[in-house]
Amino acid sequence: MAVKELNETGVVVTNICCDNAASNISMLNKLGAKMIDPENLKPTIDLTNAEGESIFVVLDTSHLIKVKIIIIIIFSMFTL
Repeated sequence: MAVKELNETGVVVTNICCDNAASNISMLNKLGAKMIDPENLKPTIDLTNAEGESIFVVLDTSHLIKVKIIIIIIFSMFTL
């Protein structure tokens, strides 16, 4: 696993950033994060970094906003 290999080199991983694609959410769930249920959020994975600290999950909000804008533009092109 990449995090373990980075830890062995001394690189300090502080977070994992991705969009909310189904494959990414599935990966985060397998790593121990809980990103779906707002009543049961866990924004960290089960692995720790080289310093023994938690690794946080960050969803790329600027990318998500860009995708929403593109969807709105495309939708408006077909509804005019």
